[in-house]
Amino acid sequence: MLENVGRLDALVAEKLKAEAEKIAAEGWRWIEVNVDFPFGHTHQLRELEGTPTDLSAEEQTTIEALKIEYAKIEADYENADELPDEVDARLGEIETALAAFENRPVSYDPTEIVRAGVFVSIDSDGSLLGRLRLRPSGG
Repeated sequence: MLENVGRLDALVAEKLKAEAEKIAAEGWRWIEVNVDFPFGHTHQLRELEGTPTDLSAEEQTTIEALKIEYAKIEADYENADELPDEVDARLGEIETALAAFENRPVSYDPTEIVRAGVFVSIDSDGSLLGRLRLRPSGG
């Protein structure tokens, strides 16, 4: 049971403020921070299309090694009715690591950054959520 709602609110506000400061350093025209934005707050705004950053050679090598390891484990246990706990845990670790590589940082056109802004909030699971939007021309 949550006993100190005020403390939780303060921690969330602190987390959002820290994220907003990092985003502000990127040069965005405006940043709005809120735990819960009202319905329709993005009306007449369009989302920017960013470009995922490229993988380094080291990251690509790591991905290939993880895929090879995953395939080997699957082949080794292909006919098993049940996986040993440590094997199942390792497969989960590999899946998590591969998923992290898929969620690449995104870069945006500097000419759009100076015209666009960011809404900073939290997702339903408590993770940070930044949605980038561009004001329509004439707006």
